[in-house]
Amino acid sequence: MNIHKYHKFATSGILSPSFEVSISQSEAKQTEIAFQFLLEKVNANDKSYLLEQISKFEHHTIKYFCIIFNFFQNKANFHIFEDILALENSLSIRLLIPTPGLDPSTEVLLYQKISSFLMKKDTRSFEAINKLITKLYQLYKSPSNIGHMLKASQELKIPFWRASAGMIRFGNGKNTFWTQSTFTCNTPITSAKIARDKLLCSSVLERAGLPVAPKIPLQNDASIDAFINRYGFPLVVKPRSFDGGKLVYADIKTKAELYSHIKKIQRTTNAILLEKHIEGQDVRCQVINGKVVWSVLREPAYVIGDGTSTLGELIDNKYLQQKDKNRISHIRSLPDKQDIINHLQKHNLNLDSILTNNKKMKIISIANVSLGGSVRAINDIIHPDNKKLAEDTVELLGLDIAGVDILLKDPGRSWKEIGGVVCEINACPQFGIDSHKHLYSEYLNTCVPNNGEIPIFLVLGNEDTLSRMKRVQQKLDIELGLNVPLCSSLELSECDLATQLHQKLSNRRTDFILIHSDSTSYLNDTWGVARFDYILVDDIECSYDYNFQLIEDNNLTNKIINSSSNKVECSSFIFDEIKRLNFNVR
Repeated sequence: MNIHKYHKFATSGILSPSFEVSISQSEAKQTEIAFQFLLEKVNANDKSYLLEQISKFEHHTIKYFCIIFNFFQNKANFHIFEDILALENSLSIRLLIPTPGLDPSTEVLLYQKISSFLMKKDTRSFEAINKLITKLYQLYKSPSNIGHMLKASQELKIPFWRASAGMIRFGNGKNTFWTQSTFTCNTPITSAKIARDKLLCSSVLERAGLPVAPKIPLQNDASIDAFINRYGFPLVVKPRSFDGGKLVYADIKTKAELYSHIKKIQRTTNAILLEKHIEGQDVRCQVINGKVVWSVLREPAYVIGDGTSTLGELIDNKYLQQKDKNRISHIRSLPDKQDIINHLQKHNLNLDSILTNNKKMKIISIANVSLGGSVRAINDIIHPDNKKLAEDTVELLGLDIAGVDILLKDPGRSWKEIGGVVCEINACPQFGIDSHKHLYSEYLNTCVPNNGEIPIFLVLGNEDTLSRMKRVQQKLDIELGLNVPLCSSLELSECDLATQLHQKLSNRRTDFILIHSDSTSYLNDTWGVARFDYILVDDIECSYDYNFQLIEDNNLTNKIINSSSNKVECSSFIFDEIKRLNFNVR
């Protein structure tokens, strides 16, 4: 396998950066042998995954090649969800392999090692891949939201560019949308700071008349005693500004237990809150742009007895093995072992206790998914008043996206009737749990205008054509006030053309893009865009050899307009079409 070049921008139908490689037909056929060898080396879960992938690839010649590359990309935490693009002839296959493009030199090293494995099919080359993947997995580690967002964007064909492992620009030009996990370019930093500070946030909500649990900052023994005398037990103690359920202790029923938990938290932070424990079910409402789009009931981590296994064995089997199977699991960490023991002791149990068959037992009191908790969708039963409470909370803080945690005795009844409190607000919520992965598509559809696209016109023609395009550009500016950059291969080298295009696509003032070229040969290379909305031919005398088969093979556009056969004047068509499109958008 020969690696010819690296495309750092979108190209030829691929949204991601890509490496261009070529393999012979005979090499492609040999990859099936490598695939069978790989099946012998991986664990049972990976083997099941690989076998499942075979049925998804119709292209026989390169399907094993694609499966092997995708497998190792996933192991390296690359979050690539686009298919490898293949163009075949009788002797060889030209391939574009999508890649993150964050560290091209390291990424190409992985692909070289995979290539070596495909040729040698031995244990040494397999182990060399795994050694590098261990390094890459940490290098490309990002919040669980990122992988799901990238998958959704590629399914929706939304243009994107990864500035770092966790920072992504979705869309182009005026339809650009920046996001880091669910913390976006539209998220007010002040609002996010209020949400993160649990005491400040509670004070803001309470002052606005929204229900919250009584709480105080931890100061001294006297303040603790005064709080206990007023509200009694049970209590909650937690850090003032941590998330993910970290170091949160609920349902505390004695002073000794309270001080024990305080000491644990003080090893990490002295900013601690003491709060009245409110009985109720833990409801998470996901709010996007002012509306609750999904609601779930969250339950603490639990196990179910089988009549023979100890609680310790049940916990290991359900959670530790589950996390080992899925390296991108939403489970960040299990609760501290001593916390589990303390919780079980409240119920006169320990890790050696054996639960009766089908008996359900919570192992902690905190219903946080990142600590092994589970969720159940309740969109059909949650009361409108409870959804309105979540929406009012987010509106008060001015957040664009948030996860609102509410404690309710019954989510199907109004909090105004049975009581309830807003527990916390997460200004950067994780969507990535089984019950609502579809939210990523809804999130991008809601937040990225017009699917992130701006119309891009490619005009094929000579120097006279370029002169007319410049006049059109000026007319669009003067008469319509539009920012329409013009890039031409006659004035820029291939590399400079791609770079300038990327700069214009990154500019949030860019309304449309005009590209001029006197040749289709550039279409084999990096343009900075995956497809064109229009390809216009302004060469009546056909003095240039335009490869329209190349355009068709790469699915580069749905609209090819020839000034001669279509009897249109390109500059007039472009002005009228941009005017029409701009009017429709407005």
